[in-house]
Amino acid sequence: MTTTDTGLRVGRTRMPWVIAAATLLGLAAAGWYWVVHPADLPTDPRERTAQTPVGSTIYVGLARTDRTIAVTGVRMAVEANVAVQVRLLRCVGGEVAVTTDPSVFCTRLEDPSGHDLSPDDSLVAEVTGDSPGAAYLRTPVVSFTDGLQRGSSRLGSPAVVTLLER
Repeated sequence: MTTTDTGLRVGRTRMPWVIAAATLLGLAAAGWYWVVHPADLPTDPRERTAQTPVGSTIYVGLARTDRTIAVTGVRMAVEANVAVQVRLLRCVGGEVAVTTDPSVFCTRLEDPSGHDLSPDDSLVAEVTGDSPGAAYLRTPVVSFTDGLQRGSSRLGSPAVVTLLER
């Protein structure tokens, strides 16, 4: 009697390992996406407006947040037809619309980088110029962490500051 080999073999398949590796890779990608894509911060497209005589400093409120974030950096583009000095500041414990004396509204003013920005605080632009003209302050972009998440987002409103002749 003759026997023939049918070619059937019993062995292990690699499919469970491939599925497990693909699942872990998918979970890692989803986790990374969540970490670097926090919810956007609130914005308002309406421009704030302010006027001040040349040589005077004016403070314009630009933004409040709806949650507490740790600010790692803030930047804002400024377009002006005259030389102006602009600083972004954190108004602690208050909010400014437009004023020449922020101490009435804020406990203190400080650089926002390296501090938490809570719903009780706001971002303020300090603007000074020595010549008559105008400056357009674009909406600030804030780099921040929110728990495990980190990212950058626009926050607040743009503003137009007019510097008037004395």
